[in-house]
Amino acid sequence: MRIARVAIVLFFLPIGGGHAAMGKIPFAALVGQAELIVQGRVESVVTTTRPPEASPSPGQKREVEFVVSNVADLAVDTVLKGPVGIRRIRIEFHSMEDSPRYKPGETVVVFLTKAAQGDLYSTVGMLQGRFLIRDGMVEREQIPVAEFFHRIRTLIHAPSQPGR
Repeated sequence: MRIARVAIVLFFLPIGGGHAAMGKIPFAALVGQAELIVQGRVESVVTTTRPPEASPSPGQKREVEFVVSNVADLAVDTVLKGPVGIRRIRIEFHSMEDSPRYKPGETVVVFLTKAAQGDLYSTVGMLQGRFLIRDGMVEREQIPVAEFFHRIRTLIHAPSQPGR
């Protein structure tokens, strides 16, 4: 019996999000577009898959597994923007190169918008809206967390300017 392995690449084109072929988003725009900005610890990540489809022809087995969804559960430590008192959120993300990845145990600051489904959120600007925290530093920005929070809060409370 011959086994044919088939690789399937899925491209997600979010409706209304405009994330496909996205350029760099200015930091002020990340803050402005986010409905919720939080710092928290990833507690778990659940990937839901669809089983392989039927064989294309007799005597040949096709091993194709489709990722249906990825959801990270985040225990919220600090709410920088959004409703105060949020303790847990669920973040939906895709298995694409420019999508953020979440790993249990890591601490992140995330810029989020409400996803199309129920109680899920999605990351603003894909990878651009997720910042990993290690040893009190925001890795990508190479600054202390307190300074990063100050930057965010300054933009949230800045008077709105035309063209901003």
